[in-house]
Amino acid sequence: MNTQRIYAIVSIMLAFVILSLVFWSVFVGKQKKEIEEKTKNTFGTVFDQPITVHKYIDELKEKALNIQQEIQNQVVFEFKPEASELVYEPTAGFEILFDEIKDDLIVDTVAYTLVKNGHVFFATYAQKPSSKRVLQVTIPSVQESLFSTKGEWVIRRFLNENENIVSAINTLPQKDEAKTLVADALFLKRHPSKDFLLFLKRETPGLSLYTYDIKTENQQKIWSSYLTQWEADFWGEDIVLWQRGAYNLSSSIFLINPQKGSETVLADALVGLEIKPFSDNLAFISTTRNEKPKLQIINKVGEITELNVETFASKCAFWEKDFVLCFVPESITGKLPDDWYMGNVIFKDSLYKINIKTGEKEKIYPQDSDINFQVDATHVKINKSKTAVYFVDKKTGSLWRVKIRPPYEKNTEINAN
Repeated sequence: MNTQRIYAIVSIMLAFVILSLVFWSVFVGKQKKEIEEKTKNTFGTVFDQPITVHKYIDELKEKALNIQQEIQNQVVFEFKPEASELVYEPTAGFEILFDEIKDDLIVDTVAYTLVKNGHVFFATYAQKPSSKRVLQVTIPSVQESLFSTKGEWVIRRFLNENENIVSAINTLPQKDEAKTLVADALFLKRHPSKDFLLFLKRETPGLSLYTYDIKTENQQKIWSSYLTQWEADFWGEDIVLWQRGAYNLSSSIFLINPQKGSETVLADALVGLEIKPFSDNLAFISTTRNEKPKLQIINKVGEITELNVETFASKCAFWEKDFVLCFVPESITGKLPDDWYMGNVIFKDSLYKINIKTGEKEKIYPQDSDINFQVDATHVKINKSKTAVYFVDKKTGSLWRVKIRPPYEKNTEINAN
């Protein structure tokens, strides 16, 4: 009897335990299913595929990086132009040989000649400038120097003991003695891309214009005049010729084609004329009106565009697209251009960006805080990457540079404010 009662109690307890386990299993299964459903929407089935969580995090990182990159692409980094004096001694000419970008820095290599001794240097201007003397043959008081576009040679011009003009050419770096090119050439101009020279020489009864091939040493007379006050320059494959500008002299512009032997008058009755070609078909000209130099653009059919800017052609250089860069005097006085040529007046310039299609202009440099920037710019050139303007200060003869744009062209704009 007691045994049967014990079995009954044990059976009831086992049934209760089994029933409890059944209910517990149902509850746990239900909770698991709910958790799986909730997490599946976010991470996938984490219990069956635990790697999905890591995959999801990787996808989030990738999306975040993409968003960050998009934000960076839309950011315009502010850059303010800055000026620096590169060579403190008077220079007799310079040429930008090449430029490149290394480690996010503009690296220019420039050749220049010192006035005092005629020594020639190749200088590299990066974060820390460095220079190397490549020609040490001393010539006191060099007045002018011309370089080939890649720096293979230099022509130094000076007066000898008999007051005659000498033009001597040397290879660079120096390998042999200098060789005299042309005796008594009144001026020399180098072709922008070829080893060709253009020069004027006094010949009875006036002047003659010659071309000179440096490689073959062949010279050819292409024009002559009984008048003596002339200047000329290469303009693409043509030559532009004009009477030297003066405040009381009216000048004409002639276009000469040496291959065809043609001569065309592009414009006349221009006072105080100065010309600087900047492309195969366009050139800066400046003329004096109301005692002020007026900047204009002329093409090879004689069409002239006014730019409403008071500056000289030699203070300008082509930049890019429809824009040119010009140094513009803050105030202008004197009988121009004569007083400026002779050093009787010195200007204080600011650098402007000018749209040659619309005439709009914008001041780039100096900022209001840059009070030490007092230069009278001439021989203005822009490096090949369009990131810097080089020029000579007419008052001191020193070589300067204004950085106008950093290497990050895509994410940069000039802030002139």
